[in-house]
Amino acid sequence: MADTATENALSGIQKAALFLLALGEEAASNVLRHLSSRDVFTISSHMMKLTSASPTQVAEVIREFGELTVANGGFSAIGGEDYIQRVLENALGREKAEQMLESIQTETNSLESLNWLDPKTLAGFLRHEHPQTIAIILSYLDPPLASQVLPLLREDNVAHVVLRMATIDQVPANVVRDLGAVLKQELLSGGSSRTRTSGGIQAAADVLNYVDGATEENILAEIERVNADLAENIRKRMFLFEDLIKLDNKGVQEILKEIGRDVLAIALKGTEPAVRDLFFRNMSERASVILKEDMEDRGAVRVSEVESAQAEILRTVKSLGDQGRIILGGGGAGGDALIE
Repeated sequence: MADTATENALSGIQKAALFLLALGEEAASNVLRHLSSRDVFTISSHMMKLTSASPTQVAEVIREFGELTVANGGFSAIGGEDYIQRVLENALGREKAEQMLESIQTETNSLESLNWLDPKTLAGFLRHEHPQTIAIILSYLDPPLASQVLPLLREDNVAHVVLRMATIDQVPANVVRDLGAVLKQELLSGGSSRTRTSGGIQAAADVLNYVDGATEENILAEIERVNADLAENIRKRMFLFEDLIKLDNKGVQEILKEIGRDVLAIALKGTEPAVRDLFFRNMSERASVILKEDMEDRGAVRVSEVESAQAEILRTVKSLGDQGRIILGGGGAGGDALIE
């Protein structure tokens, strides 16, 4: 709901929002660049809510911050979507700005809004929670973020959390709201009253796709001790580096457009000959020769470096899939990959 700034009712975050609105787009964008994603989200949401302020209010806020003086007095119809969008685009880039605005405007589910928190903050909140609670929350997060939170949890909890993620079916909306209220505090909350399907085997597989190889195997081994069938089903849903062999030439060429030679040289050191050949034959002869020489010159490479490079390529593959440039049916869906 839109708010009018009143003389004595501004909280600290509202003052920050009003101050940035008074600064103008360029200066406000420069300030936002130095804030965490969580703070940008919170301040932006309050900027969207403010509709007016008196000259006295503006002057008092600016005086309190001690950085500017009021040039034009107060202002009405503060901000607005266009202003906030330009400020966020200047600070974050178009894509992230659009995602954040969408979260603010559409009253994103309270747990999904946690995607704007940094991993350490989230892990701090979750570290001592019950594994079932953590599993529900991680199921609502973007897999890359969830994968960064997992290693920061108690080590004896990680496998239990993924196991529970894989067995989650539906979570009542009131449970989601309650969890979000506790964790988000001042961040936006919302969501509908319907029951939401979340979690499940695919959610667990998606998160494991983003962790390093050692962590992945440790988690799956622990799950296998408890439920071998479930561990196998998770493995079947994961998209592995070896699954790239299911791509056709056009798909591989799309990947090559996005991946640097250094990353590719390291990633291919630890994979099957068929996967290496797939990349070589989709490059020019000269580029292929240079890449092979690069791989030879590097000598022995740490397993962790290979896994990191392969994970970077898989993130690129998933991004290309999200953009529709590659249609992934292999690994995660159990079929061959198709290219549009």
